[in-house]
Amino acid sequence: MTEAERGDAGIVPLPESLPEALGEMQRSDLVREALGEHLFEWFIANKRAEWNEHRTYVTGLELERNLPRL
Repeated sequence: MTEAERGDAGIVPLPESLPEALGEMQRSDLVREALGEHLFEWFIANKRAEWNEHRTYVTGLELERNLPRL
């Protein structure tokens, strides 16, 4: 299907990143109700912290490639 055909059929693409997915999840009354308020809020906060840790982690490959340039 083309993008236009998917749009006409009401098919939306899946989130492409963890932050996008968390945003969608946070807007979901179904997930909030299924998990309960306490677990829902904990899960969102935990995954945001996980993403922040992931995006600020410097890998060995990055060090190997970029450190000599400094």
